[in-house]
Amino acid sequence: MIVGGAGAFVLILILLFTGILPGLKKQELQKYELSVWGLKRDEQAMKEVVARYVQLNKNVTIKYAGIADADYEETLVDNLAAGSGPDIFFLKNDWFQKHKNKIAPADVKTIAPATMQELFPEVVSYDFIYQNQVYGLPLSVDTLAVVYNRSIFDVKQIAVPPVTWDGVRAVVPRLRELTAGKIAKAAIAIGTTDETILNARDILTAAMMQVGGFTYDKVSNRVSFANLSSQKGLGLYTDFADPKSPNYAWDPALGGSVDAFANGRVAMVFLYSSQLAAVRAKNPVLNYATLPMPQISQDRPVNIASYWALTVSNRTKNSAPAWDFIKFAATDASAAASYANSSGLPPALRSLIAGYGQSGSLKAFVSQTLTAKSWPVPDPEKVSGIFNNMIKSSLADRSEPAADKALRAAEEAVNQLIRR
Repeated sequence: MIVGGAGAFVLILILLFTGILPGLKKQELQKYELSVWGLKRDEQAMKEVVARYVQLNKNVTIKYAGIADADYEETLVDNLAAGSGPDIFFLKNDWFQKHKNKIAPADVKTIAPATMQELFPEVVSYDFIYQNQVYGLPLSVDTLAVVYNRSIFDVKQIAVPPVTWDGVRAVVPRLRELTAGKIAKAAIAIGTTDETILNARDILTAAMMQVGGFTYDKVSNRVSFANLSSQKGLGLYTDFADPKSPNYAWDPALGGSVDAFANGRVAMVFLYSSQLAAVRAKNPVLNYATLPMPQISQDRPVNIASYWALTVSNRTKNSAPAWDFIKFAATDASAAASYANSSGLPPALRSLIAGYGQSGSLKAFVSQTLTAKSWPVPDPEKVSGIFNNMIKSSLADRSEPAADKALRAAEEAVNQLIRR
């Protein structure tokens, strides 16, 4: 009996150490290899976030591929369709409607909609919660603001830059320079199509939202802006490009708004913080500063958000670890702060917004994050084309009936895109 008992004991030890029975032998974690695609300009910032995650999760290997902005969407879509795309990819908020069928949403145990609403500004939940599931988490939320040439303002003796539309109109005559009735130096780049005005669609949308004319109904899945309020918003926008208006401030003959600003041919432009690098590249010594988006009423501010969120491909076999990485990157305060510091972009986490909104070049952008809005754009390029036609029609005929006709045609065209 003693010999038999000893033999059984030895056998059990052998089985434990070899792992045949659970116990003493340490179980190895399953290893994962994840690929992340995003923009080339985010490469360094994302590598720092990846390094933090991998340090805590030794069983995960993550490779980040940065792609040029101009090629990103086409490259991503083609590779996802071919089955050679990434596990995780960045998606712009106004691309979601067009590409949501390519996404595997997060399990509610990983990130629940209620948790997302607590951690991020309202616009993030509006954009990336669909059918009560989370489809993406951002590391940054950018907003549209005014960038102005300090040197021009100083020369024109304008000590306090405008923060309302009335204030903008008041400084236009002092900032613009006319030659034979034509604008030689513009006051502000606004009023025409995106052929010359970067962010034209978003500027016009903001104007219509501020006057209460632009709404989207999620129940009927329909956008509405063919109304008298939006006529005021459209008129506000195009008035700055009307040579007959006292607010005449911009001529498309000056070329693209960013080039004109970098070369000192326009005093103010509307940009996102992510677009400032293009200005600095064109003119590294330009003396500029930023202002919040002009408002109709400062008591009820309306701002426009444009940002990228990390999401997971529905083709991946590693959805759970992919979402675990996204949750870490977006909700861990140290990781999110690392990304914000390295990228130079406004943070998305509510817990970081206050700290980044006190001073510096990001102040104007960060200060608008909590009041930022968007809408489910069905196809950004096609909607921009529709808005361009609306702007052209309004400039060609400044009458109220013409504006009403242009708005109705644009509204119907956008809703046709939504129905598709």
